[in-house]
Formats: sequence, structure tokens, C-alpha cells
Amino acid sequence: MRKVAVVDDNADNRLIIRTILEDQYEVMEFSNGIEAIDGFRKDKPDIVILDISLPEM
Repeated sequence: MRKVAVVDDNADNRLIIRTILEDQYEVMEFSNGIEAIDGFRKDKPDIVILDISLPEM
């Protein structure tokens, strides 16, 4: 199954995107840029959906 990373500091946005995608994709969620970079080092996503104004970046 393909992996989609969702990076957004708004939990509601992450939930909406996860709900839409989870039937067809493995969804990885991160709440900030540092978490995302650490997560990408462990498990590389196929695509990233990214909030452009993240904390800690």
C-alpha cells in the first residue's frame, strides 16, 4: 500500500485528510516539521501533503 504523509499542526485538518485517504493509502501523520523529518528518516512516504506554515521550521 502506498504511504501518504500528512504534515499539519491543525489536528482537525489531519483528521479530515486521514478520513478521506485511509481506505486506499497508509497515512502517516505529523504535527510539525521536526516530527515529520524524523518520521521520514524511519519510513519514507510516497507523497507528502504539507501545511506551508508549520511550527518549528
